[in-house]
Amino acid sequence: MNRVNHLLENPTELLSLLHLTDMESAIIYLAGSLLEGFGNLRSDIDVYVLCKDEELETLRSAMAAIDGSFLLTAECIIRNITIRESRFDIEYWSRSKFTDLVGKISNLDFNTSDYIDRLSKEEFDVLHRLKYGKPLHNKQQFIELYQSVNFENLKYYKIVTQSEIYTGIVEDVQGAYLSKDFGSAFFMARNLIDIVMTGYLAGKGETNPGNKWLFRKLIRYEERCRELGEEIHLSEEYLRLQTHEYSLDTVQKYIKEVLGYCQKLNLESQNMLRAKQMEGILR
Repeated sequence: MNRVNHLLENPTELLSLLHLTDMESAIIYLAGSLLEGFGNLRSDIDVYVLCKDEELETLRSAMAAIDGSFLLTAECIIRNITIRESRFDIEYWSRSKFTDLVGKISNLDFNTSDYIDRLSKEEFDVLHRLKYGKPLHNKQQFIELYQSVNFENLKYYKIVTQSEIYTGIVEDVQGAYLSKDFGSAFFMARNLIDIVMTGYLAGKGETNPGNKWLFRKLIRYEERCRELGEEIHLSEEYLRLQTHEYSLDTVQKYIKEVLGYCQKLNLESQNMLRAKQMEGILR
């Protein structure tokens, strides 16, 4: 966090490298794993720039002439730069696009039986990262934007989408098992544990979509529970199941155990979603 704090206190150099012509209307903030508490000495720092549509289009046209590698996507411009051995991932987003995205997550209706609107991977990621963001420029506008986002809906959105993935993988595991393809079923089952745990932890507020931080999310959730006087041991069970050795003598028993464990955890996630749905009905 020392690098982050230094940037927050001394933003001038970084701001000068963003190639913006209209700084007055731009919202710029830092985000990423370091700010979320998961990063390390080799972690890069994410910089988000929300600018006017015309500024973004100008940047799209000029980006080829700007130093540093870059990537143009449908949602944003991504640029990578290095300053004194610190790596920065800079994402430029249209403010109007971002405002639409805030409305999209805030207006999700979890009480409907219809297919709810979907966010792209990038859209979910940018909303999650905002939750831990720190303003670098235009602090008041950042605060107003932050307060307009329904971060709670990220939890329930993730439960819905992970549960859908869960259903498909369960069918795959069962199909491989019945076909006596126990090797494939074994590795599918291990993947299923991650899918279900991601949805469960999202319901508990850990909405980081990156699978690389799954164990860190699990440990942080347990620490929060202990602070509240509740002892849980999810990480022990997670490690036991994920480090189980493949053996023809035990693989069938293992697969059945994983399916039962994941069914129980997915049901708990669904109960969180139902509680949210009841809130909407009772209002």
